[in-house]
Amino acid sequence: MDAGQQLHRPQLQKREPQRFDAGALTVGPSREGLGAKALTDRAEGAAASEEAPSAAVQDDAWLRDRIANEAEPDNAIRLPPSTRHWDSALQQYRDDLEEAAKELRASKKGSREG
Repeated sequence: MDAGQQLHRPQLQKREPQRFDAGALTVGPSREGLGAKALTDRAEGAAASEEAPSAAVQDDAWLRDRIANEAEPDNAIRLPPSTRHWDSALQQYRDDLEEAAKELRASKKGSREG
């Protein structure tokens, strides 16, 4: 562009919005996963009015399915009451934070005494 040349802009394929794009990064299971039954039930109810379920309805159904899935005992995340063995990658951060907290407490104590 600086030399007076026009930039080439390739034509990209049309894509669905990212929230429904199976190729996009996702955090949880896809909409075809746990929420499929609830979405199908909602879609059948909406079929009478010839409308697809709104994004809010789909999100609500997906969230309810996720909450129900996470409430099952087999899916519970169990942590020990106290962690004594830290991953080496986290140990340095933990040590640095503890040192900074110690310095902050000492600083606050010194300002109260002075």
